Amino acid sequence: MIRFGCMLVLLTAPIAAYAECSSEDRSELAQMDYSEAQIDAQCNSGQNAFAPPQGAETYSCKTQYGSCQLPSATAAGNSCVCDSEYGPLPGVAE
Repeated sequence: MIRFGCMLVLLTAPIAAYAECSSEDRSELAQMDYSEAQIDAQCNSGQNAFAPPQGAETYSCKTQYGSCQLPSATAAGNSCVCDSEYGPLPGVAE
């Protein structure tokens, strides 16, 4: 029984390690100025963490509750803060 369990894990591990990006993921990455080659490389690697492209600047800050316009440009991926009626909301520049 243990041998069967080990065999099952070994057979399903490659499937779990391979993750494709959805069409929404690819669209978002394209909007963030990633090239098609960069998107393909990231999506085919099985990783979902994307480093922002070097030199990309934005005026948008995305929080878990929405997004806001920043007063000045900042590098994509930097920490940012949106003001709200409930206080400052931490986010990531996108």
